[in-house]
Amino acid sequence: MPEIILYGILVSLAGTYYFILAMDGVNLFKPPELAARGMVFNSMLQHLLHWEFNVDPEAIAFEGSLRDGKTYTYFGIFPALLRLPLLPTGALARLDVTGPFCALAATTALCFKLASAVLINNQLPRSRLQVIVFSVVVLSLILGGAQIQFLRGTLYQETLEWAGAISAAFVYCALRGLIAMGAFSTGLIAAMASLAGLCLLTRASTALGLYIATGLLIIVLAWPPAGPLRDRLPLFTRGLASKRTVVGLAILLGFVALAGIVNYQRWGNPLEFYYDPHTYIGYMNVPIRLQRLEAYGVFNIERLWYGILYYFFPIWTITRPDGQFLFSEFETRMLDAVETPPSSFLLSDPLLLVLAGAYLLRMPRLAREGLLDLGAAVALMIGLLVPVFLILTFMYMAFRYRMEFYPFLEFAAFLGFYGICVHPDEFSALSRNRALSHPDCQRRVRHSLFPFRAVSPQDITSRTLPACRYGGGRAIADGWLAAILPISSKIGVSQSRTKVTLVNRVVTTARRTAYSPPQYPRGRWKWRTRQTVFLDCCSPIYRHLRLTLRIKLWAPTTIVRLPRGRSLRPAVRYRRRRRRLLRQCRCG
Repeated sequence: MPEIILYGILVSLAGTYYFILAMDGVNLFKPPELAARGMVFNSMLQHLLHWEFNVDPEAIAFEGSLRDGKTYTYFGIFPALLRLPLLPTGALARLDVTGPFCALAATTALCFKLASAVLINNQLPRSRLQVIVFSVVVLSLILGGAQIQFLRGTLYQETLEWAGAISAAFVYCALRGLIAMGAFSTGLIAAMASLAGLCLLTRASTALGLYIATGLLIIVLAWPPAGPLRDRLPLFTRGLASKRTVVGLAILLGFVALAGIVNYQRWGNPLEFYYDPHTYIGYMNVPIRLQRLEAYGVFNIERLWYGILYYFFPIWTITRPDGQFLFSEFETRMLDAVETPPSSFLLSDPLLLVLAGAYLLRMPRLAREGLLDLGAAVALMIGLLVPVFLILTFMYMAFRYRMEFYPFLEFAAFLGFYGICVHPDEFSALSRNRALSHPDCQRRVRHSLFPFRAVSPQDITSRTLPACRYGGGRAIADGWLAAILPISSKIGVSQSRTKVTLVNRVVTTARRTAYSPPQYPRGRWKWRTRQTVFLDCCSPIYRHLRLTLRIKLWAPTTIVRLPRGRSLRPAVRYRRRRRRLLRQCRCG
């Protein structure tokens, strides 16, 4: 409950801050700005109430398209429907609410992004690394990123802000299925399909990515994970007919039908989301723009390299000796326009890029360990990359189109946060090695045997080990068994199969075997760790098991010493041999 109150306070303060930025202060009654096109959605809603899909020409200006004597626009209807609560006030005809709605969309996106960060954080073991990364991610979400960069009360920004908020909710649902639940239920698929459909009524390019991600996810979930191909195909057909698949596809197709009705009323074609270039007012005023569009198209792969430079390496702003930009000929020939200011994700969002890169590097290991469904993750990533590719090849380069990159970057960054912090001790290996290399620490740790307790790596590096020694400081002999056994308050050895390692000359070679302890009647034999095992913390063994054999030693573990060829015995029979080993070690 205190955490919820804290998050509520943070969101409220951030929402107030966003509102001030979007409104250029606190002027609620400033006159409508013509260049902002702030009255377009007000006009759209008033016409929708009469089942009309056109807008007022004065509100849309040159961004409209003429058809049958009426002016239409390509912007989605969802932001207009959000103004329904304002109808009883009668303020839609005179009050521009684009700025407050931009702030509301940014705050909504922040809520879902914070929920995603908290969702990942709750699945991680508590560590110093986890606290640091979580704090930095939360601060970056509140004070930077997509929530700050696009806060301007205009028609273009509001559409992108709502598309970004819907995408943030979609990413939260995806992370919930991948990490928190470990599976995608029917309700979760229905929620993701509904969000994709709402985005289709807001911004088509973003919605295309969400639709592809949801469709690929449904296919991956229906495909059987194992078995020969001849057995998988019938199971795959049965999976496509499951309730989860039918519900998801029904919702997706339902929103497609709704968007088709809107498109048919606007353009006369249910599959057309964009205006006819020959009827667009902006092209009528500047005919060369229409010629460029007809020659190179709306999307062209030849613009890909320039798009990468524009959004990541803005060297296009370099001025040549003749006073022109570095690629001015290409811009004039291939692009409709190139907007300032220059920007780069390398400067504005380095944290997202670092975490996303960490996720891509650790994704195979997360899949091998069963911590991540690789097929579902790849399906979602492919879908979220589609808007990025479209924007990189689009005929218009603008700062606000950076919003299309954030769903993919944030999805990968959240998973990178999870991938880094799910094994926090691996990222402090360097500090542990430095601690073990200290002469005083080596003198206390190397070749020492500590009985009857589990010693964690933190105890080793903090020099809090007991001074008691056995074996006269001798190392483990060649051919002894080192077994990683789980610590339990009742039984030291699990009844399931436990990995045992045969160590030959400690730091050179090793072979893995398996050992299954015998079954004994419950309550008769107790394998208590404190009575039966020694813990050897000599650094060569520790380093060898961790690096060469890749055995995790981060949880409390013990290493059992036994002569070659001998097996573990019940506690009563093992005590005698333990005493004999102790006497031999002391005498030696």
